[in-house]
Amino acid sequence: MLKNLQELLQVVTEWIILITEIIGVGILAYAFIKGLIALFTPKINTKLVLAHGFSLSLGFLLGGEILRTVITHDLSDIIIVAALVAIRIALSLLLSHEIKEEKEHGDTDDKI
Repeated sequence: MLKNLQELLQVVTEWIILITEIIGVGILAYAFIKGLIALFTPKINTKLVLAHGFSLSLGFLLGGEILRTVITHDLSDIIIVAALVAIRIALSLLLSHEIKEEKEHGDTDDKI
């Protein structure tokens, strides 16, 4: 019975990870396309558009990596997941800092 519940948890978690990562990649693609459009639109701050999209995408991808720790049992896999989480957190913090700076010092409108 317990073995069946563990297998069910693993399957459900894998599906949630897959969906979360697909959403993250989709947001990343959308932000890229929106950034390309903003590049040719004079009153839109392209840097801010890209930073917002990348930050949101990283949030979903980070969530997937954190969920991956639930089903990982090998120490080396946990170390790899922890390294990925640390890198994604650092990127997210850098993007947040960039967004804050761009909003404070940006000389174009903040339309997104």
